Amino acid sequence: MAWDMGRKGHSMGDSKSVARAAEADRHNNFDFLRFVAASLVLVSHSYPLLGRSDEPFGDFLGYESGGGVAVAIFFVISGYLVTGSFLRSRSIGDYIKKRSLRLLPALCLVVVLSAFVLGPILSTLSLRDYVLHPQTWHYLRNCVLYIGYHLPGVFTENPYPHAVNGSIWTLPVEAVMYILVLLLGWGRLITPTILLSAMLGLALLQFTLIDYFDLSHVVLFQLFLLAPSVKLGLFFLSGSLLYVLRERLSVRSDVACVMVLALVGTFRTSIGPLIFQLTLPYLTIWAAHANLKRLSRFGRYGDFSYGIYLFAFPVQQVLVHTMGTLHVGLFALLTFLITLPLAVVSWYWVEKPALAWKTRPLRPWGPRLPVGV
Repeated sequence: MAWDMGRKGHSMGDSKSVARAAEADRHNNFDFLRFVAASLVLVSHSYPLLGRSDEPFGDFLGYESGGGVAVAIFFVISGYLVTGSFLRSRSIGDYIKKRSLRLLPALCLVVVLSAFVLGPILSTLSLRDYVLHPQTWHYLRNCVLYIGYHLPGVFTENPYPHAVNGSIWTLPVEAVMYILVLLLGWGRLITPTILLSAMLGLALLQFTLIDYFDLSHVVLFQLFLLAPSVKLGLFFLSGSLLYVLRERLSVRSDVACVMVLALVGTFRTSIGPLIFQLTLPYLTIWAAHANLKRLSRFGRYGDFSYGIYLFAFPVQQVLVHTMGTLHVGLFALLTFLITLPLAVVSWYWVEKPALAWKTRPLRPWGPRLPVGV
């Protein structure tokens, strides 16, 4: 989710447009927002992983959990930055390479460590039975986004049993959004009209088949993650639309204030979820470009948000397994103190070296993308 660096020029237009985009990107707060969102997911997961159902963010918002808000922010940022990434790409192969290098290496790291370090240590099975169990090897399919949550004999007695890493369910949805951008861009369809039409189509699905008729439990919806893909797709496409309109639609503090007032005014009302859906994308991009110089330098040592997102859940499950029930605040703090160093290692040893290949001068493969697509 939304882990493109977002620090280079986003425009393929005239030189002045490129300069403006590059200047804006040197002073953005995307790294800070991603870090906060990843930390919010960690805190939000602390409640169900301790067997508690009193997560305060959901009670406060009335219609969305803290983790849900964080994931929505990730997808808005992803839509904004990935659309720019596509428009900067020299070819389809170049785009696929960039997206794969950002999403997969760190995921493979946490999957392999979970399967072959965490699993053998914590499984109730013998080492031989664990290694020979087909579920152990099926878990490796997470590396190619074929998501599975269980390792044999691992976390069977936890309050949230069996799940090794529940956070990774969003990654296939993210990949679907990458493919959608690829298809739209290849057909020269990344335009305000097309994006708005796609958003209206998803909104129609959201508020009819999913919300009104409540078909999210249907096997087809569950099998293909249609319900979360529709919801998160709306946030992703909202970010894409804001990127496409960035030269014509400036993000303004007064507009952001009006949107915050709209959120407060519809607090815990039936229209609240709709206002949340409409205002969060603008507020996210506004916060990303707010003139806060200290925050814009937040990521100068690295972007640790993806590592936090990937490692926090298994760390939390290990803590519950070994220490039992803890105070939720202490539990979240311990998780953060353990997860952050893992995220730093992931960034410097895996993610950053992988990202260096994004600009490696390899021969382009796949159809070339026309300038101004």
